[in-house]
Amino acid sequence: MKKTEFNKMMKESFGDKVINIPSETSKTKDLKVLGVRYFNTRRGLGYECKTNKLNVVIWNDGQGGGTFIAPYYPYTKDYQDIMENESDLEDLINEFEGVVTENN
Repeated sequence: MKKTEFNKMMKESFGDKVINIPSETSKTKDLKVLGVRYFNTRRGLGYECKTNKLNVVIWNDGQGGGTFIAPYYPYTKDYQDIMENESDLEDLINEFEGVVTENN
């Protein structure tokens, strides 16, 4: 479901009670990808993304799992709400790479 469709559905369901539907989480607004390192694995392609926040690294291990922020307390504690939100994390990577998607 596209964000515009979701926003329309929320407003139809809840009316004026819905004041502001954020287009992205506040934590992703201040998090930016600065570089991506790709690597081959036995099962596919993995990547490591450096960010503008100290010790906050976005990973995909290339073993068939999702994209995530590796937990590294206390540096990643502010990002727990998006640590395993694959679409938000991949949108950050796409923004860095200049890839245009329906989400950005």
